[in-house]
Amino acid sequence: MQNFRNITCWENSRRLQKLSLFRELTKLYHDSLEPTSLGTYESEASEPITTQMNFITQEVISIVHAAQVSTHVYRDRDLIEVISNVFSLGDLNIPRQNVINAIERAMGVYRSNWSKSVIRTCNPLWWAGRLIDWIAYTPFRLIGAAGFDSANAAESILGRLIILFLKITVTLIGTTGALIAIDERFGVWDTVTPIFWPH
Repeated sequence: MQNFRNITCWENSRRLQKLSLFRELTKLYHDSLEPTSLGTYESEASEPITTQMNFITQEVISIVHAAQVSTHVYRDRDLIEVISNVFSLGDLNIPRQNVINAIERAMGVYRSNWSKSVIRTCNPLWWAGRLIDWIAYTPFRLIGAAGFDSANAAESILGRLIILFLKITVTLIGTTGALIAIDERFGVWDTVTPIFWPH
């Protein structure tokens, strides 16, 4: 999933909505649990909430991590991911507030980056960069489609060199094409040439 610094304003809004939904579902789920002498257990009211949360849990984890916010806590020297264990917090003796804190910290990151995401979305150069990235990563998407580990391939030294080479090549081709188009439209070359190479 794209880092929060490299997304459009509408993707920023979508992620905020998803985080807000998960935060509210977390509160509803824990409020719906029935207390017993041995702890708590799910009631009938918990079941539809659990289903909703299951549908979006993995995406929410990715959204939080894309905001560079940790979703882990230490419990008895073990590092535990709290969002994926949201239904087992009582057994793990972890307060639900740990989940809510991670969600809200991520929401704060996306909210503070909102104005910048609007600027990015309206910036044609940013879109050009996105296109260059898409082209540069195409070989690794094909590798992934063939069943291989595209992420490790892209992160390897050879993979990074290939990506760098493709980005430079595509940028040069695009820049050259743009300059030729500008020259054909405005005749810039014919105007500039006599200045540097007078007859």
